[in-house]
Amino acid sequence: MDDYIQQQLEQIDQKIKDTQKLLSDPELAALARLEIEDLKRQKEELESSAATPMSQEGEEESGEGVNPNIAILEIRSAAGGDEAGLFAGDLTRMYSRFSQNQGWKIEELDRSEGKIGQIKEVVIKIAGQGAYQSLQYESGVHRVQRVPETEASGRIHTSTATVAVLPQVPEAEVYINPAEIEFEAFRSGGAGGQNVNKVNTAVRLKHLPSGIVIIFPKTGSLIIGLVNPGTTWKKSWKGTLSRCWKLSGKKQVRKKFKNLCHMQPRQYQRGWVEFYKLRFKVTPDVLIPRPETELLVDEVLRWVEAFITHYSELCILDLGTGSGNIAISITKGLSTLQVDAQIIATDISPKAIKVARQNAKLHGVEDKITFLQSNLLSKLGGCTFYPDIIVTNLPYIPSARIPYLDSSVKDYEPLAALDGGDDGFKLYRKLFQQIGDKGWKPKLILGEIDYTHGDLAYLEASKYFPKASVEVKKDLTHLQRVLTIKYQ
Repeated sequence: MDDYIQQQLEQIDQKIKDTQKLLSDPELAALARLEIEDLKRQKEELESSAATPMSQEGEEESGEGVNPNIAILEIRSAAGGDEAGLFAGDLTRMYSRFSQNQGWKIEELDRSEGKIGQIKEVVIKIAGQGAYQSLQYESGVHRVQRVPETEASGRIHTSTATVAVLPQVPEAEVYINPAEIEFEAFRSGGAGGQNVNKVNTAVRLKHLPSGIVIIFPKTGSLIIGLVNPGTTWKKSWKGTLSRCWKLSGKKQVRKKFKNLCHMQPRQYQRGWVEFYKLRFKVTPDVLIPRPETELLVDEVLRWVEAFITHYSELCILDLGTGSGNIAISITKGLSTLQVDAQIIATDISPKAIKVARQNAKLHGVEDKITFLQSNLLSKLGGCTFYPDIIVTNLPYIPSARIPYLDSSVKDYEPLAALDGGDDGFKLYRKLFQQIGDKGWKPKLILGEIDYTHGDLAYLEASKYFPKASVEVKKDLTHLQRVLTIKYQ
């Protein structure tokens, strides 16, 4: 086994041991068990990739039903963070260009990208004369050592990605008992943020006896077939096993699907959510962290990395911390940068503060963050100097829009974490006023805003901070999302 892969396995083993120490805590035991299961899964995948047998030269796989002219190529980023995702993207382009040069047809079946556009996972079907025979030897762990685009100081990084080349077998029709299928609906597209999305546009199906999972990211016809009586449908899943299946008993399936559309959010059911590559405990006492909020963490860490040499110490405030996801993610990021900071996280809800403290303990940063119950800055006197950075994701949904939010949001998530007043900017004005009353001039103020608030946020911030530089930045879906206020 490659020495680097062995090193990664040892690091995972150490993380498992550290997490096992939390099993004695009754409030964190369930989340710790989930984290251990996830780490064990990562270990198994890495071991499996490293042990992928290579066919001997000249030996071709010609099992019954295997088409030598079709290959399913699965590329996944592994160890190495964002750079591993960029490397996976390079591999994807390399295999695509090679296939084009061979005159083969390429069809992308699935793609999952990270926050900066790097590849998490991509599945490609390649069809052409001898495609599988030519590519079958590419399976395994691929490694690169280079100075990545994400590296500002010129250091060499080692990153890995896994490649699996699988044959396609002929389609076959299989009967599946609907009672053995677990459904989960997804919402994609739309306003995002605290709004979340109002339409179910994707479905995950899990076959409980076998554990096989099928994900339909664009499922208009599938949803019609499930919800509308009398519709007959059959869905082919182009993948590693070439499955073509048909469900019967649609009345039972429709009932289960409709119930799913109005159920408690999945994150509350399982008790956790992933944010910034970390797992956070969530309860109905806190807002479910959204992917868009990761941009706040990115902006803070980018600023710190650029200006840390100018400051001997930093004070960072996270207002309306909720589950603590922003403060904890920033703390973990500062640790990677080897930067110490005084971090204070506040929330008006004592129940939210309790959840945030539990998450801080889960991630081993409980001694690096001070949690306070406070309505914005009203009870804040903990900083030994005024803060350098204020970061917040205050409620920003206009009150009139609340009744029209998806039921999974308005009926389950805390209203106090959603309702931003008449125009959705009430709490931001209050915060700006409090900052002015204290005479603070933070080097950086960051706030997540509603996608319709770009002009309003710019005008209000310019009014309260006339000597600061104000900018509204867009998220990865090109919606206005982050208000930045900087003092030079």
